[in-house]
Amino acid sequence: MRKFWPYTIQQNFSANQGVRPDLLITDPGPSFSNTAAIGGWPQNPNNRTPYSQQWNLTVQRQLLSDMTLDVGYVGNVNKRQVGYDPINSALFPAPGPIQPRRLLPAFGDLDGGNNKFNSMYNSLRVNLVKRFSRGVQLNANYTWGRAMTNSSSLAEATVQNPYDLRQEWSRASIDLRHIFQLAYVYELPFGRNKRFGADWNGVTDAVLGGWSAEGITRAQTGAPLNPRINQDRANVGRTYQRPDATGIDPNSGPKTPDEWFNVAAFALPAPYTYGSSGAFVIDAPGRYNWDLAMQKDFRVLERQSLQFRAEAFNLPNSVSMGNPDTTFDGNHFGQITSATAARIIQFALRYSF
Repeated sequence: MRKFWPYTIQQNFSANQGVRPDLLITDPGPSFSNTAAIGGWPQNPNNRTPYSQQWNLTVQRQLLSDMTLDVGYVGNVNKRQVGYDPINSALFPAPGPIQPRRLLPAFGDLDGGNNKFNSMYNSLRVNLVKRFSRGVQLNANYTWGRAMTNSSSLAEATVQNPYDLRQEWSRASIDLRHIFQLAYVYELPFGRNKRFGADWNGVTDAVLGGWSAEGITRAQTGAPLNPRINQDRANVGRTYQRPDATGIDPNSGPKTPDEWFNVAAFALPAPYTYGSSGAFVIDAPGRYNWDLAMQKDFRVLERQSLQFRAEAFNLPNSVSMGNPDTTFDGNHFGQITSATAARIIQFALRYSF
């Protein structure tokens, strides 16, 4: 049981702090007699080894001599994943003192490691690849996925009732339902030996010919967010609790920075009860990004060249809003107060020899 006394106690000792260090640890150091109360993150001695099952099926079709299409299904299930949840909160919500209702009444709040969490992922993936020919190369892919779990990660303490994990089965915090991405390279058809500008002189061709464009376009739906209240409404010794669901779809909201999701979908639970809202039921704003680069190589000598490159990140300067505040009893419930970076443009010169 790691992090139990006396192993959880930390005492610092710095030797050779005198005016004349003797390069030897002659100080006996602290006594290590601290008898602080039990704490930390105890581990269940009956934990079992986690395991994963994965399967996939892909069909590939050649559409053209330089183009292929892949359509595939990918799935996996993870069992007995490690996770931390409260192991000493009150066994049930009720008024009055909390300690008598704890599993271990002699101790306070504890988080314990248990290998009892599960997850499942299913996805449809479509991938179109065109190999480089005639000045064009592209890779387009689309994924429809669904990730479900009752514990997204060790860093996300979201378990409301540790004695009924069925309430926690929901979308994982990393669940992105739709993802589309397009990467491409295109040699512009201008300049000597190209479709346009074949009669250009050397100066014109050196300036306007031989340009190429590279880009990445990505669009995705938003990740799910977890609604919560910042108080121990159930009176169980923990504040990881959710509001009540009123029956209104939270994602039917006005989708504005002042109210991204429908705040009327949630209500404060009655005293000494757990909230009835599911976990991760709020959709965050989606993301759209288009990055583009233009470049041209200038031949200086046979083995030397100068490359000019211009890059634009978030080329259309579109605004991707940040996540809304999901704390029900906070001052900004449902509001968005941040956004992703604006457009960035940079230039570069590279001399190769």
